[in-house]
Parts: sequence; structure tokens; C-alpha cells
Amino acid sequence: MTMVLSPSRGVLSRFDWDALKIIFVCAAVALNSLAKLSPVLYAPLLGGALLIMAVDLFRRPLRLEADGIAGAALLLAYLFFALLSFTMSLTNISPVGAMVGLGRFLFAFPILVAFLLYVRDFQTLVAAVVGVAIFMAIGNLSVPWQMMFGEMKWLGSDYKRGGFDRYASVLGNVTAIGISAGFYFAIILILMRPGLWKMLVGLAIVVAAIASLSKAAIFNLAIPVVTLVGLNFLPRFRVFQKFPFRAMAGFTLMVIGVICIAILVPSVRGRVLVSLASFGVSSQEAVLVDDVDVGTSFHERLFQHPAKVFFNLDRVEGPTGHLTGGGFGMSSTALVPQPDELSIMAHNQLVEFWALGGVFYLLVFLAFLAMVAVRLLTLVGYCHRMGLHQQRLFFTCMVVVMASYVANLPFANGLTYQPTQALIFWLFFALLILPRSILLKERQD
Repeated sequence: MTMVLSPSRGVLSRFDWDALKIIFVCAAVALNSLAKLSPVLYAPLLGGALLIMAVDLFRRPLRLEADGIAGAALLLAYLFFALLSFTMSLTNISPVGAMVGLGRFLFAFPILVAFLLYVRDFQTLVAAVVGVAIFMAIGNLSVPWQMMFGEMKWLGSDYKRGGFDRYASVLGNVTAIGISAGFYFAIILILMRPGLWKMLVGLAIVVAAIASLSKAAIFNLAIPVVTLVGLNFLPRFRVFQKFPFRAMAGFTLMVIGVICIAILVPSVRGRVLVSLASFGVSSQEAVLVDDVDVGTSFHERLFQHPAKVFFNLDRVEGPTGHLTGGGFGMSSTALVPQPDELSIMAHNQLVEFWALGGVFYLLVFLAFLAMVAVRLLTLVGYCHRMGLHQQRLFFTCMVVVMASYVANLPFANGLTYQPTQALIFWLFFALLILPRSILLKERQD
């Protein structure tokens, strides 16, 4: 069972079944790789989560208040363009490919429904978010597990970097591990109660991210720390009221733990050196093969890949394609089977939206980001004025997570549909739609 964690005191106040249901739905969505192992095994897991939500929808209808109308309208616009992309897909690829694309694109949508359905007070929201972060940390330990005990063949990861095998996680591919590491590291860093468990969960995130040999992991682990330090100079965003001796001690122990693991386990040391080699830190033990350096990778994602995607969009749809998009086939095999791919992968979320549903879909997504930023900053300011310390801490954490999310947009796709990343996307949507009265409500025990 899930227990509510107080961000400031770490108090276990009571068992929270609503938070547990949110975590269960998120876990069922995130563990979609189990379908590769056995659809018979995965179907009851996902079906059970959906059935529980369906029953509860009749017992406790969703609530929409005035301050959530703009978010709900934006959600309808987002879903409208998803259906437009599906329509364009039907004209460009097979009907099966179009259905697969729509299913993958909206596969994580139940996460939004779970947050809207079960969050009835602030404590449930915090417990659910922290619980999901812990689950993600544990799930991604499947990467170092494979290093020690052998590859899980059914995950289907056959990538290499620097001569080392790159293992997928049971929660996502090698890229997803590196991107999402920053989101959940920030949540653990700010919201989880201080102590040994916090250090161990944080260490699990760091080790799994480095073991994945993802260049993005290095950046995404650093972004929350740098953002948090910068925001701490502003009173309304301040997480540490005085010098965080305990936090620094815990962080130091975590770094020492990573170094010790790297020294004691040669394969881990090699992976760390290969990751550093991508940033120009060379050594005799690490040779940069099967990969490009960070500068080249940035150039590819900002210029080369978008140019190729737009060329393919013109080829598929002509000049009008920039208004209508070309459908899910423009996302390559991220969304459709290989026979239905129409372009290379953009590796750029902004370009991907443009290619899928046209420039107006991109504008809807940018409007979403702007509204989330305004909502979070407004909530932080209100909590600061009203002296709501725990709530202010939570929404400050969400600002840090959003900084990491936005920083990844030009360099990765899948941030709205790959489950470990989409969870943050749909959480942001929930924060737009849920009434402020619920987001700030203290539970009366």
C-alpha cells in the first residue's frame, strides 16, 4: 500500500488508496514492454487498471471548475489534432499502421484520467508523484541487472556504444532511460523524505542512467541540480532555507557510491568512460565507436534531422503538408510498423509535432507549455504569499521538472507518448485541469 509522504517532514500520515490506484495505472502503462514477453501476461495488468478506473468513474465523476476550463479546451484541441493525424495517416499508410500509430500516440492517456479521477487533495497528489518516481527508479534497475545476469532478449535492444551493449529497461528503450532520469531524479531530490531510502533511490536512478550509455543521461541528471541551485536564490522558489548540510552529505555519499561502483565493477567503469568520451573526455580505456560526439549529435537534432523530415513531408504531402502534417508515419518506427514509416525519426519533439499534424499542432503544443509554465509560476507565487510551504515545495519541484522537460524538446521525440516521459506530460495536463481548490487542499485526518 502507498503511504502519504509530507515533503517537509517526511511524515507517513495514512494509507492512501487513491494514490495507490494512480501508481498502479502508471505502472500498468509503463510496463508495456511485458507485451513483448507475453501478451497473455500483460493484458490482465493493463485491463485490470482500466477496469478499476471504469468502475470508479461511475462512483466519482470527474470534476471541472472554472480555472480548469482553459486546460480542458486545450486537451480537446490536442485530441482533435491527434485525430487529424490519424485521418492523414489513413491516406498515406495502411489502415493497420494508422490504428497502431493512434494507439501508441495516446497509449499513456489513462494516466491523465487517473490523476483527474483520484486526486482529491494535495497529499494524494504528492504521494502519487513520489510513488511513481520510486517505481521508475526500481524498474530502470533492470539495466544494471542485465549487466550482471545477462540480457533480457525479449526487450529487443541490439544497440552498442563504445563497444558495449546498450540494454533497454523494462520501462523503455535506451533513449527513454536517459531522458526521463532527470524528471524522476528531481522528484526524489526535492520531495522524498530525507534518509537512507532517498539516497538509495537516487543512486538507483543515477546508476541506471549511466549504465544505459545515454549521453542525454549526463545532461538530464545535471539539469535538476543546476536549476534547483539557481532557483534557490529566489525566495519564492527556495527549497533550502539554510545551507543544506544533510542534502550535501547525502549527495556526496551518492557520488562516492557511483565512484565505488565504477571502480569495483569494470563494465560500469567502461560505460562511464565511454559516456565521458562522448563529451570529449578521452582515455585509453574508452574509444568512441558506434557513436558521435555531443556536438555532432546536437547539430544532427537541430538541423540535419529536421531538414530530412521536412523534405520527406514535402515529398508525401506537398506544400499543404506543413498545414496538415503527414500523419503518424512521419515519426518513423516510433509510432508505426516499419513498412508504414514515411520519414526518418526527427529526434526533435517540436519538429515531430509539425510533421505529424501540421504547424497548428505544434502551436497547440507550445500553447500547452506556456499555460503549464504560467500555472506553475502562479501556484508557486500564491503558495509563497499564503505561507503554504509544502504546496510551494511541490510546485517548485514541478518547475524544475518542467525545465528538464523543455530542455529535451529540441533533442528527443516521444516526450508525449513514450510512457516514462508521457507520464510527466499528462501530469502537467492534470495540473492544468484540476481545480486549484483540490491542488492546494489539505486532507483533514
